[in-house]
Amino acid sequence: MSNTHVLIVDDDAHMSSVLELWFAKANFRTTTASDGHKALEILRGTESFGLILTDFMMPELNGMELLRILGDHPRLCQTPVVMMSNNAEPGFRRRAIELGASAFLLKTDGARLLSEKALRASGY
Repeated sequence: MSNTHVLIVDDDAHMSSVLELWFAKANFRTTTASDGHKALEILRGTESFGLILTDFMMPELNGMELLRILGDHPRLCQTPVVMMSNNAEPGFRRRAIELGASAFLLKTDGARLLSEKALRASGY
């Protein structure tokens, strides 16, 4: 049984809820944030996360901006980040990987596949 904590960052509450269920089935704890700013508030706390799964398109602070900030943070830069989006544009995928994402996954795969692929991409 895993005790790894996953941070799910997505402004789509339904998607976050379904992802939480799939991670729970795999014995992972989850916390959710509805945008990048809320994610940063959570990440600045003392809790450590084994994986951050973030949407690309969000209000306030999007996934690419969050990824860039995490890459510059001494404590958080080692946490695997998986980007997800409905946008299949190769440029988005390339940019996410360049900024340090472990993977870029399509939300159209569905929550179950997303959670499985995110865990594999981050080494779990």
